[in-house]
Amino acid sequence: MVVDFVNAAKTIIYGYTLTGTFAVNGELEVITGGGALPATRWATAVAEASTAPHGYDWTVYPGGSSGSLPAKAYLGAWYRGRAVLSGNPNDPHQWYMSRQLHPFDFAYVANDAQTPVAGTNADAGKIGDIVRALIPFHDDYMIFGCASSMHYLQG
Repeated sequence: MVVDFVNAAKTIIYGYTLTGTFAVNGELEVITGGGALPATRWATAVAEASTAPHGYDWTVYPGGSSGSLPAKAYLGAWYRGRAVLSGNPNDPHQWYMSRQLHPFDFAYVANDAQTPVAGTNADAGKIGDIVRALIPFHDDYMIFGCASSMHYLQG
């Protein structure tokens, strides 16, 4: 079992199995297979993934302080160490950037140079154009291909 995350109370384990078997007997979980030695660990709440690898809906982990994402984001790119998302049908002009070097942190409350940012490409007081493409060009520019215009972010 590959463990992605354990909540602060240590009652829920997020993870998935790649190969082998995974059995929960009472509170004892037994992990075998995958070329690793059998191991035993104690846990209180474990759910086995039925497919390998298993994907999760993007959500804030319980007890986490990493902010939240839009309900949907159909566009994604990596730019200067940040995960960049856009394409939310409810706000198609909006783009979102994670904390630098931490792609799961979208808490827009930090006050430092690496804080997550969100924005739009528009003149002051106007709603921006619909973002259709995110194009990172090296570490120099993030190009936003919009429905009827193009914009770039430098630095």
